[in-house]
Parts: sequence; structure tokens; C-alpha cells
Amino acid sequence: MIDFIKILFKDKSDLEKAFDKQNLLKERKNIGKNEEESNFTYEYPMKNYCHNICLKVNQASGELYGSFHKLYNNLKGIGNMNHNDFDLYDLEGTIIVLEKYLGVDYLPEHKITNLEVGFNIILGEL
Repeated sequence: MIDFIKILFKDKSDLEKAFDKQNLLKERKNIGKNEEESNFTYEYPMKNYCHNICLKVNQASGELYGSFHKLYNNLKGIGNMNHNDFDLYDLEGTIIVLEKYLGVDYLPEHKITNLEVGFNIILGEL
């Protein structure tokens, strides 16, 4: 079973675009007199959530972390829990949904820095 994952983005602009795409920015700082969408800078640090997945961007980098297992269950309407089965096919589907939501082309292309893997062992009677 795969659960917690942390991904460091090679280019923080991918996550900055996600903040824009999903209107996750709470504050924008205008850099000119013109207040058009293209005329602002980001204020760091930025932090928000997609269900239980945390998205963080600072001046130097971007990262995404949380339980993909819980995200899968949230998306399926099962709830914010991870005590059911979650296989590689479920993980792949969750990654595809998250990529579409964030507007990121290929999530595994970025650096995975933490990956929690667990397994269940059924013991026979002694």
C-alpha cells in the first residue's frame, strides 16, 4: 500500500500556475498601475490544499505532499481515511486526476523525496 508522498518541484512555476488555475491565491501584489491579470507578482510563501494534499511554494521551490490514498478515498466519496486497499492502479488514477486539477503535465517527472509504503501481513494461527 502506498500512502504519504512528498514531491519537490524542479520548477516552482508549475505549482504557481496551479495556484492561478484553481484560484488558490488569496493575496496578489500589484506591480504597476495597471491591474490586469498579467500585472502582478506572487507573495511568498503560498500554501493551500487540494482536499488533503498540501501545495506549498516559496521563493526558491515548490512542493506537494500528503496522502494519495486519502485523496483517492475523498474523490471516491469514501471519506478521509486510509484503512482500505489502495493499489498501484488506484495510485495511477489519483495521479492523473491531480495532474489535471493542477494543470501539471507529468507529476512523476518531479523529484519524489518521501514515499511511505506499507503492507499487511496475515499471520496464521500459532
